[in-house]
Amino acid sequence: MLDQSTIHEANSDGSNGAKPSQTCTLAEYITNNGAIHWRNLLRAFFDLSFALETRLSDPASPHGAINMSTLQLRDSGTESDIVINPSPQLQASDAATTSGTTASAGAVPKTGVQENGLFFNECYMSPEECLTQKLDNRSDIYSVGCIMYHCLTGAPPFMHSNREHLKEMQVIEYPLAPGRRFQRIRIPDEVDQLVLKCLEKDPARRFQNAKEFRAEIGKTLQLEDRSDEFYRITDKDRKIFFTVCAVVAVLILAGAGIYSLVSSEDFNNVVRRTSERQRKRYFLSVEAGPLFLKQLDFKYHSPRPDREPLELTQKGGEIVLFATTLKNSIKDAIKEAIHRKLLLAAIDLEKQDLSGAELQGGAMPSAFLSGARLDGANLSAAQLKQSTCIGTSFKNAKLKGCTLLQANLSKAIFDDANLDSAVLINADLSGASFKNADLENALLLGAKLEGADFSNANLAGATFGKKNLKEAALSEQQLKQIHTIAD
Repeated sequence: MLDQSTIHEANSDGSNGAKPSQTCTLAEYITNNGAIHWRNLLRAFFDLSFALETRLSDPASPHGAINMSTLQLRDSGTESDIVINPSPQLQASDAATTSGTTASAGAVPKTGVQENGLFFNECYMSPEECLTQKLDNRSDIYSVGCIMYHCLTGAPPFMHSNREHLKEMQVIEYPLAPGRRFQRIRIPDEVDQLVLKCLEKDPARRFQNAKEFRAEIGKTLQLEDRSDEFYRITDKDRKIFFTVCAVVAVLILAGAGIYSLVSSEDFNNVVRRTSERQRKRYFLSVEAGPLFLKQLDFKYHSPRPDREPLELTQKGGEIVLFATTLKNSIKDAIKEAIHRKLLLAAIDLEKQDLSGAELQGGAMPSAFLSGARLDGANLSAAQLKQSTCIGTSFKNAKLKGCTLLQANLSKAIFDDANLDSAVLINADLSGASFKNADLENALLLGAKLEGADFSNANLAGATFGKKNLKEAALSEQQLKQIHTIAD
């Protein structure tokens, strides 16, 4: 949670501390005044969307030029009457592009993180711009989402002192919802979803134009007004609040007649939201942790599922490693979890059909894979240390460089599989089949080999321990191919 020293609130004289009719860049305004209330921000962006629609409909207007320094804000002195418009610098950039000239170096400012209170332009770049791909209207929608996020929370969704690392974050990282980043003023879930839809990595899942964007803002502005003061509570306040709630409960039982208070929608929402924040069902982090949203793959990056999610769990099912409503199969869910670089420790995949699954580089130590089918799967460089794979089928699978240290692979089937440079040290390979498998440069020191079948397997450069070598019925040719070390 950001610790904002200023929140945009009205003073007793009706002003908010800003000078009447003051005009400045949006970046300067946020630096001086802090976050903007969500309803007032939506009103301002509803009006701004008309100017954006005109700009985006002009094929001559350059994409990727919108950021906190190219939008200006006029403040009449009351928070509810702020106006946001394209700045003269942005208009000059458009005009320069239209006329075929190059805008001056100062037309679109290049600012640094926390330098003069501003931020790198990369904080507002779309993933496709960071990857130097073709830009379109949806790229500007992403930039607008970053700006709205900044206005709601006081900081952009991603921050880093290194520009290249910041670009990488824009491409692969998932931001916390604004309401979770900044909790001093309650931000409704509908506002979170609006902003996060702008911030979708896939342009096809964003608002496709300013008109769609404006329509959703209009819908969100219809939300019922609620007392923000009710939600503006610190940790200390929350403890006091629930102490009072306990007293209220006693009074209810005593017939104090205050049932209507504790049954109110606002009261129940606070209890629900606070209870959810206390949950620690997810393995890698508590709900507000930096990796929490990486474990969730729900529509609009919402922290709540839009339907019953598909879950990857640890053995027993009580600990969730990854949950998705956007993937429809275990294969796709694991692929997405690995893409997000999640640690899938002790994942339960027993008896699952994962034939052809893309699990390259997956971190799955102590996984439970007994009875699973991974025929043709790609497990190159995967980490399966101490995994249980009894009777698992790896026919024709790619396991190049895979770590199976101390894994239980008894009766597993590796026929025609590629185990080049695989690490099978101290693994239990008793009764396993390696017919026609490629184990070139594989490490099998200390492995249990009783009953293992290496018929026609390529063992060139493979390393065995002398102690258990006699358990493997290797041919004369294979014995010439391998290295042996005392173990």
